[in-house]
Amino acid sequence: MKHIFVLPGLLLLAACSSTGDAYTIGRNIDTVGESNARITGMRTGVDNRLEVIAYAQSVGVIATPSTTATVSQNPSRIGVAGPVLNRDPNVRDQTDEKIGTLYEQALTAFKNMYNIYKNGLDGFSEDEIKNAYLIAGGEEWSEDLTDTEIQDRINANYAAVLNKYFTPGETDTWIFEPKTESLKDVQMKLLSDDDVLTFMLNDNNQIMGINLAEEGYTRTSDKSNTFWRKDATTGTETTVTVKASGKLKYSDYGRLSKAVRSADSDETTTEFKFFAGGYDLKHIDRSDVATIAGEDSLNFKGTAMGLVKNKDNKTLPINGDATLNFMNGTETVDLKFSNSKWYDVKIVDTGASQAISFTPGDVMDMNFLVSEPSKSLAYDGMDVNYYGDKGKPSEFVGTATYTDTNGVSMDAAFGGKYTTPDSTK
Repeated sequence: MKHIFVLPGLLLLAACSSTGDAYTIGRNIDTVGESNARITGMRTGVDNRLEVIAYAQSVGVIATPSTTATVSQNPSRIGVAGPVLNRDPNVRDQTDEKIGTLYEQALTAFKNMYNIYKNGLDGFSEDEIKNAYLIAGGEEWSEDLTDTEIQDRINANYAAVLNKYFTPGETDTWIFEPKTESLKDVQMKLLSDDDVLTFMLNDNNQIMGINLAEEGYTRTSDKSNTFWRKDATTGTETTVTVKASGKLKYSDYGRLSKAVRSADSDETTTEFKFFAGGYDLKHIDRSDVATIAGEDSLNFKGTAMGLVKNKDNKTLPINGDATLNFMNGTETVDLKFSNSKWYDVKIVDTGASQAISFTPGDVMDMNFLVSEPSKSLAYDGMDVNYYGDKGKPSEFVGTATYTDTNGVSMDAAFGGKYTTPDSTK
């Protein structure tokens, strides 16, 4: 369940001066996009028009654009280009207009399928009936199909198809409009607990605060990535700083620091948490990624950040490159932390099991050694998710946690973009 909390007077802070219990949100930044980009690079909103179009193309209702693209090419470039979709709400160009036209063609077939279910085949042309049948998941169209066979197929499948792409209305009705999500709908799952990080937006889609562990925090400035709250009862002040990658469209990953200072003490305690998440509308299940990849290889390249802690509570920040290879249903993630005086970490997930191994760097911090770096150890601490347009993975994000038998532990977040095999070398 999502927990969205709105701080009293939050949206009024723009017009108020600092009072000591809150901070002024300035108005000297050029655009909402620039302000939000200081926290996350994700788009402020998305819809599922491209996914509707892709399904219609896959069943033959809309002609698939001529292309020689294969799974080894950039999946985001297969079919209709969509980089401008879901950008700023006022941006439109020829690509977006083309998307709109194709979406209306697909929408007609969905509506006809529903109306045939409700009222039967009478009054529809052969092409309309054919497209409705195909949208309902019918097998290859044939003029030998009887009216009963067509009607039965539509009656059996229409609800499942509509539920996937449209929002249910009242009983046995659907709202035939694109599904949409805003940045405020995105949940960033925190590593090692069940908490989530969500964003609070104003009417202009600018990030004004965050919710964390069911508590609301006010953004300290529209140029900052820092959020603040004060407990009205205890006087305890908490400051949260969000450091995300900021380089992906539909997902993000990163680290947050949470500094707590009690009213009766000058001491501040700080903890670090790592997170990853993205838009549900652009999420692609691992099983679908496996189908897309088949026996071929999908490769992604990006960055990783993390923190290592030993049994004495000493810590070591780690940063480096990250790559992911998906082949024959197996994910192989490489996290290059050797430049941070630690190990390069390899995690292999076959879908049935995970294993982790460590390769020491040239220079190592001897306070943070694992006990068996040369072994591949059984493991279950990695979670990876994929995102992209039209069901084609163009981004991945993930988290990983590991605790050694000697008390050394690692928490990390990572992610990146689809790339060609040669560019991952």
